[in-house]
Amino acid sequence: MTAVAHGTRAEPAAIVELCACVLVFSLQDAVIKGLSSGYPVHEAIVIRSIAALPFLVYLVRRAGGFGVISAHGRLVLTLRGLIALTSDTTYCLALPAMPLASAVTLWFTAPLFLAALSWPIAREQTPARAWPGVAIGFAGVIVMVRPGGDLFHLAAALPVVAALMYAISQLTARRVGHLASAAVMAAYQNGVYLVGAALLAVALRPLAGGGADDPSTAFLLHAWVVPDARDLALLALCGPVAAFGSTLLSSAYRKAGSVVARSSSPPCSGRPCWVSCCGARCRASSTPSARW
Repeated sequence: MTAVAHGTRAEPAAIVELCACVLVFSLQDAVIKGLSSGYPVHEAIVIRSIAALPFLVYLVRRAGGFGVISAHGRLVLTLRGLIALTSDTTYCLALPAMPLASAVTLWFTAPLFLAALSWPIAREQTPARAWPGVAIGFAGVIVMVRPGGDLFHLAAALPVVAALMYAISQLTARRVGHLASAAVMAAYQNGVYLVGAALLAVALRPLAGGGADDPSTAFLLHAWVVPDARDLALLALCGPVAAFGSTLLSSAYRKAGSVVARSSSPPCSGRPCWVSCCGARCRASSTPSARW
């Protein structure tokens, strides 16, 4: 079987996996936004990463284990995890400062970055016919941001930065897909999230409680608190969402990276609708009981 034929057969599965990610990550978006007023972003990531561990162990074992990964491969997977952590953190920091649908729509610049970076990172050419669709999607983002309007402030840059980091991390998965399975990539990413968020919490502890005037800064600098049972359950629920979502994303880009890059606009465009529905049903309240 030729590589082209294999890629053609992988296209439908890759796009289905991407659509599934849109749904599961929309649930997480609503939870994180609902709890952003009471907990710091790094605490949310730590709890989510711990909750994801058993699911990732299951997925890795089902995929055949970690196997033998070279030192270079471990370094690449770790760097990819750091890029993904940057993407996730900047996106989460945008959620307290704007409506969910607005944050996701700004994140919709991801297809532009995916198309632009497909060749430099994944060595895959984006067809000329794909660019008009990407340009139309990006124009929609510009119309929504309305330079000079209410949404045109620093927080509006956070989802765009997140989209750029997302594109780099997923195209990297495509480029180094031969090094590890999708489950192993997700496990490495989760490990980086857990360690990175914990270190960030320690580094920012002297500043805890600052930034009250800015929702995004406050979300970064909240002091750690012991969640009540309801909030802990919601944060822990993000664990399996992250585990399965990250695995699906890695799998999609390993199977058909360039196809996903130029086909991501239709499934991603439904994400604002999903997060609006999820946000309406997720009225999370935080009543912290004890400070860290």
